[in-house]
Amino acid sequence: CIRDRYDELYGLFHNGIRSHILSLFIPDLNRRISDMAILLGLPFTPRFDNSFACKINTPDREVPIASLSTGQLKLVDMVIILAVLGSVMARMKCNILFLDELFSNLDDASRGELVSILRHVLPTDLTIMIISHQALEADRFDGTIELKPTPTGTRMQIRYRGDSDTKNYHE
Repeated sequence: CIRDRYDELYGLFHNGIRSHILSLFIPDLNRRISDMAILLGLPFTPRFDNSFACKINTPDREVPIASLSTGQLKLVDMVIILAVLGSVMARMKCNILFLDELFSNLDDASRGELVSILRHVLPTDLTIMIISHQALEADRFDGTIELKPTPTGTRMQIRYRGDSDTKNYHE
C-alpha cells in the first residue's frame, strides 16, 4: 500500500539521513554556541542534543526555559543564530549579512556586547546591515542609515564614522 511505503520512506529519512546530518552538524554548532556564550558572559549555555532539542544548562543543572527573562531568551536566540551563521559562513563565501531586529528586547549594555561580538566573530570583510527600530549608538558602526517618516514623505540620513558631514535626503 502507498501509505506503508510513505511511512517507510519517512522512517528512513527521519531515522537515517536526518540523524546522520544532525550528527555531523550538532557538535560544531554546540562548540560555536559554547564559545558565543562565553564571549557574552552568559551564566548558562544552550546545547542541542542528537534529536536537535535545545536544553539550557548551567554547570550544575538544566535551566527551565520558562524561568528565563525576555532579555535572556533573546540572548539565547542570538547565541544560537550567531553560531549557525558562523557555521554557514565558514562553509560559504558571503559578503553581506542582514540582521533584522536582532537588538530588540536588549538593554544598552547587551546591545554593545553583541556589537563587539559581531565584530570579533564575523569576517572583517563582511558588510553587516542591521535593521532596528531602537536607537543604536552610531559610533559603534562604520555607518548608519536612518529613515524617519515626515508629514511630506520620508527623511533619510546617512552618516559614516569619522565623517562629521551627515547626508540628508528627503523623499
